[in-house]
Amino acid sequence: IDSSNQYAVIAPFAQYPINDRMIYGPYEAVKIWATRRFELIETRVRLAQDPGFEMHSERFINSTIFPAILQLGFHMDVNRDICFVRTRADEAAFAQDCVIGGKTRGFKGMGAKSLIENLVGKSCTKYNVDEMWNMVGCGEGIRYYDTNVHDTTSSENSSD
Repeated sequence: IDSSNQYAVIAPFAQYPINDRMIYGPYEAVKIWATRRFELIETRVRLAQDPGFEMHSERFINSTIFPAILQLGFHMDVNRDICFVRTRADEAAFAQDCVIGGKTRGFKGMGAKSLIENLVGKSCTKYNVDEMWNMVGCGEGIRYYDTNVHDTTSSENSSD
């Protein structure tokens, strides 16, 4: 528990080398993350310490924004309970974004398909996009790829 409000916290996934999608914590720390990007990108580009990647978001934040937050005396932490489920315009979501065994703690006993169905309030179909990506599609009248995929994010819901 951060009772003294000294920790800026980021999500555990998509770390290239850090996650740039969200932050929470002390106002002054989050303010740097939210408002100093344009100012600090100029410095990073001039230093040319990461040729070809000066404007790569995760690398930029890791090398400029986070050090600026630390210089104010704050600490950085990763909250393994944060998870985003990426969605697409065809009403599909990436099924393995929050799987147990990954960087996040997972769905805690609920399979990805069941969780997404509960969130959107309708039946969905789990399918493979390729060997690496499983999706859960919830669009009405949309035929998704392979409908013979089982939810492996939970032993309790292996037939989702």
